[in-house]
Amino acid sequence: MPPGIDVAAGDVRMPSSLRPALVDVETVISAVTGFGPGGSGPRQVDMQGNQNLIAEAAAAGVENFILVSIHGSSPDHPMELYRAKFRAEEALRESNLAWTIVRPTPFMEVWAGIVGDSLIKSGSAIVFGRGTNPINFVSVHDVARLIGLAVRDRGMRRKTFDIGGPENLTLSALVEVVAASRGLKPRARHVPLTALRLGAVVMRPFRPDLAGLLQASIRMDTADMSFDSSELTATYPEIGLSRLTVSD
Repeated sequence: MPPGIDVAAGDVRMPSSLRPALVDVETVISAVTGFGPGGSGPRQVDMQGNQNLIAEAAAAGVENFILVSIHGSSPDHPMELYRAKFRAEEALRESNLAWTIVRPTPFMEVWAGIVGDSLIKSGSAIVFGRGTNPINFVSVHDVARLIGLAVRDRGMRRKTFDIGGPENLTLSALVEVVAASRGLKPRARHVPLTALRLGAVVMRPFRPDLAGLLQASIRMDTADMSFDSSELTATYPEIGLSRLTVSD
């Protein structure tokens, strides 16, 4: 552990466990999520967990709260994750905390890892759907730089920032970039949309975590997932948005 770093364990699903971690804290940055395999789910973590953390932070006298939400969050979104993030945003805006909301597009490191892992292990990347829909991917490092600015710049408080990468790529193009970086051929196995839709319905009653991932895959192949980052980079050029690169 680097010097000057203190670790305090807590669970956003259990409000009382958060109190020791919030003593003498000036700024809270929440990037928690229950979305993904084995997760507790967006309702318990992204919504209720963040609501618990916001309430406890306010009670502890925390000055500033930065919430990592998601680009496209809304109260009536077809995906629970987006609705849960929106409810957390509402709770933060209604609190007495100074706040900043950061809404990133999908993380490029996550999806490059998913594509790269299957490509290396089987020689063929798994692509959910047709792979022809333009998607904006953002680097976690760029999001971290924006959050760092929000911690230091009081002018960014009570504002919401959508952040994406400098380019929109299809999943097929992502496979090509990852394959080239590994010296491999860009082979891909496509999971048809019909299979994704059927799987999402079948899995929902007993594996909602996997059903959510399938639903996300359907969205990435059918919805408008593009983003124009020009306004953000014009205002905050120091973020220096990163193009997709793959390293070991």
